[in-house]
Order: sequence, then C-alpha cells, then structure tokens
Amino acid sequence: MSEEAFLYILGQEDPAKCALIVGDRVEIQKRAVEKGVGLLIISGGFDVDESLAKEASRRGVSIIVSPFDSATTSILVRVSTPASMVCETSFDTVAPDDLVDDFKFKAASAAGLIVLDSDGVMQGVITKTDILKPPSTSLVLVDHNELSQAVDGAEAVNITEVVDHHRIGNFTCTQPIPFICEPVGSTSTLVSELFKRTGAPIKKETAGLLLGGVLSDTVMLKSPTTTARDRDIIKWLEEKSCLDHAAFGSEVFGASASLRKRGAEAVVAGDFKVFEAKGGKFGIGQVEIIGFDEFHEEAANLTGELLKARDKKELKLAGLLVTDISQGTSLLLAVGENEVLYRLNYPKVKDGVFELKNVISRKKQVVPHILSVFNEIF
Repeated sequence: MSEEAFLYILGQEDPAKCALIVGDRVEIQKRAVEKGVGLLIISGGFDVDESLAKEASRRGVSIIVSPFDSATTSILVRVSTPASMVCETSFDTVAPDDLVDDFKFKAASAAGLIVLDSDGVMQGVITKTDILKPPSTSLVLVDHNELSQAVDGAEAVNITEVVDHHRIGNFTCTQPIPFICEPVGSTSTLVSELFKRTGAPIKKETAGLLLGGVLSDTVMLKSPTTTARDRDIIKWLEEKSCLDHAAFGSEVFGASASLRKRGAEAVVAGDFKVFEAKGGKFGIGQVEIIGFDEFHEEAANLTGELLKARDKKELKLAGLLVTDISQGTSLLLAVGENEVLYRLNYPKVKDGVFELKNVISRKKQVVPHILSVFNEIF
C-alpha cells in the first residue's frame, strides 16, 4: 500500500480509535504517529527508531512490537479483544424451575435466555432450538390419576403409565398407555404384585417400604377397603422384608401419631388430595392418630391451614379426616361454603368438626358421600 493510499484510508476513520499493523515501513510508521493513531503495532520484530518512540510518547501513541508477521499479528489482534467489549450486559433470565410455557414467547424473540439459580449462579442457556425440542421428561402417575393431584407441570410432560386404586377422574392422554386401576386397599399392593408377577428382584428395603404403604392405606388391615389381595401380598412382603407386619405397623403408626410434633401445616398438606366435582373442587386430607385429645388441642391451628388450602386451591370445601386407628373411627374438620357443610349431614361435634363413627376410609366412605352432596347442590 502506498503512503498516499494509507493516508486516504486513515482519513476515513478516527485515528485515535485505530490500531495500525505495519512492518518495517518507516515512513508509514511516522505518518501514523503524526496522525495520532491509538496503537501502532510493528510486526516482524523490527526495532523502533528512537526518534519515533519519543514522538509517539509525546503524542500519546502506544507502540507494540510483535515478533510475528503482519498476517499472524492481525489474527492475534482479533482474538485478543476482551470479553467485556463484546458481551451483552442486559439479558433476560429464567429460574431452573420455571415452566417452558411461561417463557417460550420470550425465548422466541431473544438470542437466548440465561438460567440463573437463587444465588445468581449461571446454570445454562436456553435457545429457540431448546424450546422446539419435545419434553424429555416421562411421568408415571402412582396412587392417583387426576392431574389436579399430580406434581406441578404434569400436564406438560409425557405420562407413560398409571398405577392406582382410586376412582378414575378426568384423565386423558394422547396415546395408549398401561393403565392399572383396581379396587384394592393400597396402590402398594398393586406395585408389589407387579414385582411378584414379573419376578423382578426386590430389595429388602423396598419391600419394607411397600409393606408400610399397605399397612398405612388399610389402617393395619382394618379399613373397609382391605381386600384378600392386600392380605395375601402382606405375607409375601413380610418374607421379602424380614419384618412382622403387626409389629412394623404399630411402629409406623406410633411414629406419625403426634400432631403437635409434625406441625399443622405438615399435617394438612401431607396427604391432601383435591377432587373435581360437579360445581367445583374440594380437598380432603387424612391423618391417623391414637386418641382425639391432641386433635382438639390443635384444632384451631389445623383450621387455619385448611383455610389457607381452601383459598390457595380455590376449593368449595377443605377438610381433614382425623382417624383414631385404635378405635376405628374419625372426626372430620372442615371449612367451606355453608350449604356444603350443612348438606354433609354428619353429626356435629362443634363448629367445623363432625363425627364419623366407624369411618376410616377417605376413598370409600368420605369422598363418594361428598361427591353426592355436590351433585345434589350444583
């Protein structure tokens, strides 16, 4: 490049913002310093003339000597740009547990969304391509078949199987799936039968958990929902877990009997199920205890948690079935619309507390009755 061409090109730019790479072209070096370029890079490792260095210092021009040829030097200059000069500091973020449906439109108009955890630490980047991918999560519904009782986001993933022993709700899916829903006392019975029928190996700990599930659901085989299949599978689970069902059941119920230790919030939320009915929704939790004395002491706190559940889930009725497993009877603590409470037609102990003698099954004895009440009212 001639000196004239160089000066013409430099004249089109702001010299102070330019970095010039030049070899042993002394005249061009001088012209660059005179014009006040921001940076003069002399390639090829050539020495800098002393007078040029002084003039550059006077004019505030920085000089770097590169040991590489001009082509290599230009490549190195391009990749030496600090990230702070090219990165964007204003960007959209999402949390790891945000649902895709909540931000997919935002992602469509952005180059990418940064995923930050609660401490502000980056976990990854979501792009348009990620949004177009089908969900990779598969879900099996166990001990329920209604989406209102499923984990948050269940409606957005692939449900591949259902194993349950409750009434069939409004469940739908887009393709055929295995759907096991049979009238036994516990879903743990159905799961255990699958292990037994298929010959799949079962760990002693897993057998113990399933044994506890059957005993809990059937209230030590005293519930009216108990079937011959539940009693038969108990024997098989005893063998696999090396546990005696009577002793183990007493230990399980004894550990969960104290309402005060568990706290009102945990008691209400622990086994709270929401049901769709004509005219609206209702929710019923259940807890097993020994004697009702502690329940009466904690009734006010439990009522407060039921009110929160009713408002949060928009229920017409929220209740807690408190079952005394030693007597085989229950009390129902309930809040909701006055007409619904009145139509329950259970003996009233006091405001919001009803006596349900010989009732220990929510599924078979309480939920069907409340469903019929809703059908009458709405």
